[in-house]
Amino acid sequence: MKYSRLTALMTAALCCLSLSGCGKNNKSAASSFDPASVGESGVGEVIVPPTEDEEASLGSYRYSSGGLKLYYSEEEYPTELILALEKLFSTYADRDFDTYTDCLYPSYAESMETFLQKDYQYDLNTSFTKRCDSLEEDMGGKYKLTRIKVEVPDEDYTEDFFNQLDDICGEDYKNKVTDEVDKLYNIRLFIMVQTEGSDTEQLFFKDTENGMGMVVAEKDGKYYAFC
Repeated sequence: MKYSRLTALMTAALCCLSLSGCGKNNKSAASSFDPASVGESGVGEVIVPPTEDEEASLGSYRYSSGGLKLYYSEEEYPTELILALEKLFSTYADRDFDTYTDCLYPSYAESMETFLQKDYQYDLNTSFTKRCDSLEEDMGGKYKLTRIKVEVPDEDYTEDFFNQLDDICGEDYKNKVTDEVDKLYNIRLFIMVQTEGSDTEQLFFKDTENGMGMVVAEKDGKYYAFC
């Protein structure tokens, strides 16, 4: 695997919600995942690759119960948030609409349903199916998630993130959400996937070499996305 290339992807400049790049593939390293190593928290112990290992430049990680390598700092983001992201983005590969909607902030899901029905004459379920079809085509077939990296962006773009939702959720949506939730997390996200029958990994979603900008809401111990 061209780990120097992957490292560059994972440490690139801050994304601005829509991103650019060429999205080259990377060969996958052999996994030593042991399900028994994952504790009640949903993740295993921190693994620090030895310096001579190809993956050393990517940093330390934990395995999730699903076998994904999760790269994140517990000082910055709760483990539960990272697992919520795994749950959310796995729904596209699994085509699991019920779980997908469970991951969305409720008022966002309601507003998106209304917006789609009014402007596109189809519902959120249809939109989700279209996205699943598009992602599977982009990835070259059926795929599975292999890695998730979450890091702190260079600047807070929460305001810009919510401004792009004005047409869907109405003006001042950010302030409404801020008043309702316990905390908003500003994150930069990288996801790698592997297509069935392939020995390489590639970036999930087109043109995300610089990461994906997201805001995640925490409310009553649960984490919600707006996507």
